[in-house]
Amino acid sequence: MDIGQRTVDNSKYKDIRYSTRNPVSAFLVKKFSKTLKAFLRQTGARRVLEIGCGEGFVTRLTGATLSPQLLIGSDYSQEWIGRAKNLNPAAHLMILDARRIPFRDNAFDLVLAIEVLEHVKGPETALEEIARVTSQWAILSVPRGILWRLGNLARGKYIARLGNTPGHINEWSARTFRLFVEQHFTISDFKAPFPWQIALLKKK
Repeated sequence: MDIGQRTVDNSKYKDIRYSTRNPVSAFLVKKFSKTLKAFLRQTGARRVLEIGCGEGFVTRLTGATLSPQLLIGSDYSQEWIGRAKNLNPAAHLMILDARRIPFRDNAFDLVLAIEVLEHVKGPETALEEIARVTSQWAILSVPRGILWRLGNLARGKYIARLGNTPGHINEWSARTFRLFVEQHFTISDFKAPFPWQIALLKKK
């Protein structure tokens, strides 16, 4: 069933970037995580919703960084929720469609979508929903367009797909991603730790 996230079977492409033993990949992930942690601290958020929690590494980082009063992690299937639960046994986790978020307007101080929107069919709708349910902040990250593809090709991955990871149906350069998020947010901070880009956003 297509509910808007990971529109192919991603069970074959398990999200292991946060636990990789490859030293180069581990360095890149550590740099990305450092940026994310700094952005989280800037928000001081007490009510947090994470869209697309995957295996739950960002959920755990968010909880440890902010100690929020409310932290809800969500993803598109029970399989991914189960994986996140293993890493975050006390967390509030639920199945959720990024395009139809079942919460009231301004329900959260912060909404996270970390490496999610590249998977979503209809990312504009997802962005509208994220803007609707946050009262203040959003932190969004996506792969950095052609640099992501080149990184995969350099590793000998997804050659037939020109380096595009299976399940990625949207692609943004730094410029087009800025234009995309500025439809509903003001950019408070923006970083591009290779091969990602991540934006700290303030609701307009």
